[in-house]
Amino acid sequence: RGGGVVLRARVRRPARDGGTGRIPIVCGNRGTWPGTATISTRSVMLGGNGSVRIGTGADPQWGSRVTFLPPTVTLGARQYANVVIVVQVPAGIGSDLHFIGFIVSPVATAQGKVSIINQIGSFVTLDVPGLREARLGVTLQIPGFTLARQAHGSLQVANLGHSAVRFWGENNTTSWPGGDATPDQHRYDTSLAPVATTRSMTVIARPAWPLGFVQMQGQIIYPSVTGSATKEVAFSKRVFVMDPWVIIVAAVLLLGGVLLGWLRHHRRRARRLSAVQPAPEPAGRSSSGGP
Repeated sequence: RGGGVVLRARVRRPARDGGTGRIPIVCGNRGTWPGTATISTRSVMLGGNGSVRIGTGADPQWGSRVTFLPPTVTLGARQYANVVIVVQVPAGIGSDLHFIGFIVSPVATAQGKVSIINQIGSFVTLDVPGLREARLGVTLQIPGFTLARQAHGSLQVANLGHSAVRFWGENNTTSWPGGDATPDQHRYDTSLAPVATTRSMTVIARPAWPLGFVQMQGQIIYPSVTGSATKEVAFSKRVFVMDPWVIIVAAVLLLGGVLLGWLRHHRRRARRLSAVQPAPEPAGRSSSGGP
């Protein structure tokens, strides 16, 4: 049987403290045979750099508060079904981004045969508005000197607060000598940083010439405590980058200069020696002076 169950979920949904949230998702069957799948809650653990781990059991906080309508879907070949996740938000849960994990499991229908069940795990986000204790720390890690055509580093964004944070930003680079007056701008798309996690992004410093200084300057932006404004964390660093070919070419030129100087010195010395050497006497001339 080709294909299998697919899933589309709306990642973020607003919800009120103590209210009810309804989150639509779509389950689909990409296969050429009909099938049935069940949907159930699971715990979800979000780590650094966007890593997600789905647990084997329900989350104690959400297990009894999450309902799937319907909990079981029967799909024909290449058909889709709409499912609504109904969440009873606990009173006093606090303003934050809350994550609810779930898993979609196809039901084995073949009797007396070995079946391979491909489960799909995912999560949805409840955005409970209000005051949040959000704080980000930014560290730019890149060597001050790099012997390569370009320098590679990383921008580490750490969530130091008590609330999950969505952030975005930009990095502007200029080069000297030979660089343009307009900085080269690289934008960072919106990313999620759960509490006590770190997000790492690649930074590249490439001078306009084979060697030169690269100035990097940018900021990471995220919502303020109230969410009505934004905060910025600035970062900057100046690095020197040298292409190894610069050293090779310089060494060749230096060696050529030394060799040329030695040849000139050798020629001048040969001329001096030939100038001071006495002329040979004519053949057959006697030095005694007698008859």
